[in-house]
Amino acid sequence: MSNLPLMLNDAFGEDPSGFCGAKKFTSIPLLLGYEFTVVFAYFGSLAVTGIYYYRLAKWLKRHQTIPSGNRHEVDYTRAIMRVMKIVTLMPAFLDGPVMILTATQMLLPEMPMWINRALCLSYFLSSAANPWLTIALVKQFRVSFLRLWFNAKKNMIRNVDTVN
Repeated sequence: MSNLPLMLNDAFGEDPSGFCGAKKFTSIPLLLGYEFTVVFAYFGSLAVTGIYYYRLAKWLKRHQTIPSGNRHEVDYTRAIMRVMKIVTLMPAFLDGPVMILTATQMLLPEMPMWINRALCLSYFLSSAANPWLTIALVKQFRVSFLRLWFNAKKNMIRNVDTVN
């Protein structure tokens, strides 16, 4: 969706180094169209996630007061909500500075490449952290992961012993 303004204005292509989609913006309206599309998509996804989170919190409040022995489901839902909150807010803190610097790069003096690369490292941390956060914060996933880890470790030791 964020590349739609580039494709419509025939500005989506290769830069002089050959990287696809990295062509320098030559017009301010195209840059602004691209930036507003990216910002709209980003805040739109945050809004949809927030609505989902709010509805899930409402559901949890309604079902946690029912004494039907569903404590396991309530704890699981609470843990999923905690993971969702962190996963939703993580890109805002990790990707926000990178997006702002990238958006203003046309107006600011050009930064050295090593600074750009160092700043872009945080961009991928939120995606890489999602499965590990789920394992760490949701008990059912943590128990299954540890069981898998120790069974694999036990099988590896057994296989090494039979080779000797």
